[in-house]
Parts: sequence; C-alpha cells; structure tokens
Amino acid sequence: GNTTLDFVSVASGHALVTRFDNRATGSGTIDQQTSSAFSNAVLAGPFAFSLSGIDTGGIPLAVGGIFTSDASGTLTAGVDDSNDNGVVVTNDPMTGSIPVTSTGRGTATLNTSRGALTFAYYVVDANHLKIVGTNTLPALGGEAFRQQGPFTNASVSGPFAFTLAGADLLSRNPFAAGGVVTSDGAGNLTNGIEDINDAGFVNTNVPFTGTYTMAANGRGTMTLTTTAGTFTFAIYPSSGGVILLETDVRFLTTGTALQQQTTPFTAGSLQGTYGLNFTASNNGSELDSIAEFTADGASKLTGIIDLNNSGGITFGQPLSGTFTAAANGRTTMTLQTPLGTQNLVVYLVNGTRALFV
Repeated sequence: GNTTLDFVSVASGHALVTRFDNRATGSGTIDQQTSSAFSNAVLAGPFAFSLSGIDTGGIPLAVGGIFTSDASGTLTAGVDDSNDNGVVVTNDPMTGSIPVTSTGRGTATLNTSRGALTFAYYVVDANHLKIVGTNTLPALGGEAFRQQGPFTNASVSGPFAFTLAGADLLSRNPFAAGGVVTSDGAGNLTNGIEDINDAGFVNTNVPFTGTYTMAANGRGTMTLTTTAGTFTFAIYPSSGGVILLETDVRFLTTGTALQQQTTPFTAGSLQGTYGLNFTASNNGSELDSIAEFTADGASKLTGIIDLNNSGGITFGQPLSGTFTAAANGRTTMTLQTPLGTQNLVVYLVNGTRALFV
C-alpha cells in the first residue's frame, strides 16, 4: 500500500521526516546522496557504527563498533560491542564485507559472536551510511560515520552535548537522558549535568563526573559517576559525533555526543527558524512528531506541529513555547501543543543545532 511521509526541510539536501499515515509511525531523516561516493574505493577506510532494535526473542538489543574496509569492500579489521537485554559482550572481533553498487545501495554482512548479521545500507556521502537489518530477527537499524585518526584521549576534547535513548531493563520501560559535559582531552570528564526521564520518573540537573580512555583503533571506554550509580559505555569518535553504547546490565541505551561551540551560550543563540522532530512513548504506544518553529532569541517561540500518535493523525496545529538559556548550552523549554504542556531540556550545540529530551 501507500506510505505517507511528513517532512520539514532543515537545509539544502537535508530534512527531518515522520511516517504520517494511520498504519504505522516512525521518525528519521532524508539526506541527499552524493553519487561520487558510490564506490568501494571511496568508502574504503575506518567507520564507526551504532545499531539498535530487538533480538530473536523480541527484547532490546544494541550493537556498536568500528570497522575498516578495503577497496574491494572487504572488512579488514573490526570489533563490535553489544548489549542484549543486559547481556554485554565487548571487544568482539568482527569480519565481513560491505560492497557498494552504482545505485548507492549495498548489502553488508557482519560476522560476530552472535552469528552473521546482514544489512542493506545506503550511501549518503563518503562519510555517512544509513543501515537497516535484513535478518528476519534480530531487527536492527542505525547509521555509520567515518572515523579520522590517529586516536588518543585528545581526540575527545572540549564541551559536549549528548542525548541517550533506550530502555530501563529492570522495569522494561522506555528511558531517555541528555546533558552537557566537558572533556579535558586527558581522560577526565568534568562539569557534567544530566537530565533523566525513566518512564515518566524525571530527575533533572543531576551532576556527574567521569573518565574515559581511547584506544588507537578508534574505540574507547567511558565511565560516568552520578548520585544514582556508575554507568559504563563504549565510545566511538566519528564525523557524526562521538557514538555512545551503554554497556550496563541495568540500562540499554545508544546516543551521540556532539562537540559544542567553545564560546558561552545566550538566549540569542536560539534565534531564527528551526525544524524539530522526536519519537516518544505515550502510555506504551509510539508517538512521532514533526514541527517547525521560530525562536525570537530572547525567550519565546511559535510554530506549527504535526503528530502521529500511534496512527492518530494531527496536522498543522499551533505550537508555542518559552525558553531560558544558560551559558553551558543547557536550555529549559516549555511547549504548548495539542499534547498539552511538554517540558523539554534542550542542549545547544551551536546556533543551528540542538539536542533535547
């Protein structure tokens, strides 16, 4: 049958998109392809990737890792980390193949300790691939981004904004978190502030510290220490940011940390017209949204929003809100939409991009 997509253009060649019909819902992006990258020789080199979905039993699974391919599309080096409902495997050697065709679509096989995982992938450009699993199960999807070495602790340096999403494995409920943190480039994380939504149990302004260690192959490990405990991650610096995969038995999350501008943020940092999309759990069902708004650079925003609430379609409704910015880029925002009042915490990356929970 037909599939309807609802999108908001962000820049030339890039848009945010939501599935917008009553048979399914989902959120993602549309990116213009660079046809000159449809070549094994162009795509040769190191990449980092992150995949999430469900395993053969229908429970949460996330896989991340790094690989290097040669000019024939053969994986010459690779390792993966996985969190399968709290069963964690790290530094798992990985082989496989990732040949590309002239259409910009390729098929890949990753040979891991859990067996062969097969994928279709789509070349955006020489630094970016979109990936969807073609096994019946596990069902996985994600992206891969090029890495650029050499890798040391200094490869992860400066202020960062990040978000994570996944599941609380004990309660089996959705989990989301975000925050800001500063890396000193020597293995230490300071000035960390995190906001957490664990299936509606919200905890904001949680301070944390941490440490990390980068290996020469482009894979690192990170430990965050908060009042709620200590949490561990595998990390992969890439052209798409620092990819994060949680390696704990309590939480299964994936996300990205993006390097922020080094100058302090003000309310004027959020000024102009923006596109926005999100996916959420609404009483056990999925809700996806696409929106456009204009921020005045002081405290207010106005726009329009479209919602797909598990097949319930709402189009072109008014959106308004207020925001307050801090120098570290952590911005509180309250939106008024057809869903009622939505409280967000937004993490500014620069004047054109932000993450939020």
